[in-house]
Amino acid sequence: MVAVSRASPRHVMATTLASIALLIGLGADLYLYLGTMEEGTHYFVHAWNNAPFVMILWFLLFEGWQMLAVVAIFQAKKQKTAGR
Repeated sequence: MVAVSRASPRHVMATTLASIALLIGLGADLYLYLGTMEEGTHYFVHAWNNAPFVMILWFLLFEGWQMLAVVAIFQAKKQKTAGR
């Protein structure tokens, strides 16, 4: 979605699709967070203690696309308002 939004920043549909993907991703993050808090964080702590590099890589892959989507959405909106 980020690539689509970046390729056509003035296209409303691209920004809308990136926003929808971002909302779905944030909903999945919230679900995972609530499930983790209910179950406990000891698994996360154990994984971090054994393989911190893998946990950082997992976080970047899991959250990275959402960070890029936020940037793409804000840049598209910024370009849209600058073009007026």
